[in-house]
Amino acid sequence: CLDLVVQKPMGVLSLLDEESRFPKGTDASFLTKLHQQHEKHPHYEKPRKQGSSFGIRHYAGQVMYDTAGFLDKNRDTLRPEVVGLFEKSGLPLVRELFDDHALGLVDQPKATGGGAAAAAGSTVSRQKSTGKSPTVGSQFQGSLNELMATLESCQPFFVRCLKPNAVKKPGEFDRELVMHQLRYSGMMETVRIRMLGFPVRKPFADFCRRYRVIAAAAGAAGGGEDKAAAAAAILRGAGVDGALWRVGKSKVFM
Repeated sequence: CLDLVVQKPMGVLSLLDEESRFPKGTDASFLTKLHQQHEKHPHYEKPRKQGSSFGIRHYAGQVMYDTAGFLDKNRDTLRPEVVGLFEKSGLPLVRELFDDHALGLVDQPKATGGGAAAAAGSTVSRQKSTGKSPTVGSQFQGSLNELMATLESCQPFFVRCLKPNAVKKPGEFDRELVMHQLRYSGMMETVRIRMLGFPVRKPFADFCRRYRVIAAAAGAAGGGEDKAAAAAAILRGAGVDGALWRVGKSKVFM
């Protein structure tokens, strides 16, 4: 999906920049090129009815985009005289907002991972050398490349936050809303994959000491010297599906 958006020379953003440079380029001609180049792409959706929209099947689901005004928005650049005026402002914040880096007029760090991120890497630096004003799409590619370079140079950890309800009230739990967030954030798939690898691994002694009360309640033998057999007895006594656990040499895998 990322390649469809940023990969050169026929990605969505590349085609948008190309069409923006043509004096006679229009939103309709941009959409036509998208259909011609990506109609058979697995992540691209061409509407059945003729119109001004196209779709991209993102990981979280399909999103439809209306191309009306795309080219004008992509060309949304300031005149050099205006930029120069703000760069000489007496306010540090204004100067920072309009410095060369913020406008994408300096070289961005090059991604080392290849693929779509690397394809987006030299866009901004080329614009500096050619003197062309950066488009919104090229600035996005530069920002994406910078982000990918940062991610590849460190070990990121992500914290996923879930909204319990859509009305921002305490004590209310919307089951469908939470399940929707879990499903489209990839958490359900992650849990499924983790389950296939038996992520919970307990040593026999610890497992029997903690869960032998379950075996006693179920009438199973939770004690004895053979801790492996005791652990298996506890799981069977609790009615746990045999496909969800395994007994190893020193641990129970669940």
